[in-house]
Amino acid sequence: MSQSELYLREIEDEDIPVILAWFTGQVATLANGTGSRIQAEDLRPDPANHRDVRVAVVPDEGVVGVFNWVESPGTGSFFIGIVVPPDRVGTGYGAMVVELGIGFLFDQRRAHRVELRAATYNRHVVGMLRAGFMTLEAILRENIFVDGRYESTVVASMLEPEYRELIRTQRMFPGPQNFSEEDQRRTQRSLRQALSSERVSKSWDELLVPDVA
Repeated sequence: MSQSELYLREIEDEDIPVILAWFTGQVATLANGTGSRIQAEDLRPDPANHRDVRVAVVPDEGVVGVFNWVESPGTGSFFIGIVVPPDRVGTGYGAMVVELGIGFLFDQRRAHRVELRAATYNRHVVGMLRAGFMTLEAILRENIFVDGRYESTVVASMLEPEYRELIRTQRMFPGPQNFSEEDQRRTQRSLRQALSSERVSKSWDELLVPDVA
């Protein structure tokens, strides 16, 4: 499966039972750091608490991941999380969901900073960080209790200029775009033609008072 086949869409009611079935055993612990049960309301968008979610879909495979975030209002900061089904853990799907989701936040939600946290025992996410896309900021020591012992959490982030540089150097794919580059070029050509046409009235024409001899 190539990244070009993967896309994000809003979560639908029929997706929720499918996703809830993923949250058993290791997936639940990797996703939220505990063995507590995820409820349907945890998956739905919650505008009052600035929480939103998208599902990752591959044609002919259905939903293959969940990308969610909480926005810190007025700061441009987003705290993200992901989960993939048990049979997709360790296959690279998670990395593709993160990359697509991060691009969505920077390109469509005006994000300035995106933060990801993962337990140190989550080798899949920690391994993904080795790619160098995100900057390691901190390790929160022993703040999770799992399997009879305390574990730590890794904090990593990406800033908008870093994202743009990764796109420029083709180390990341851009997020989903609403308009293709060809559409933008055609629009620019049409606008130039409109601006140069004498048939098109322009609001500023009435401000241009002719010189009085």
